[in-house]
Amino acid sequence: MTRLVFRELPFARLRRSLSTWAAFVLSSLEFAAIHLRGLDEWPLAILYVGFSAALATAYLLSRRNLLVSMAGHVLWNGTGLTSLILTAR
Repeated sequence: MTRLVFRELPFARLRRSLSTWAAFVLSSLEFAAIHLRGLDEWPLAILYVGFSAALATAYLLSRRNLLVSMAGHVLWNGTGLTSLILTAR
């Protein structure tokens, strides 16, 4: 659902009225803003913008195949979850 919300809806729609670069930047900023849980997490915005940019790039290079960016997001979350599970005591 997140991929649909951030790749198909705003990114694709923004690309219809703006340049690809403008849509790329605006959708990446939106992704970062939504993932922040509070103002104290603002340094993480750099990570979120970068990750969103990587997913947007994958989406574009795959000829707008949504499954590519979805798989990237699943792998990212799965890696983090695995790390948390393995380091839990």
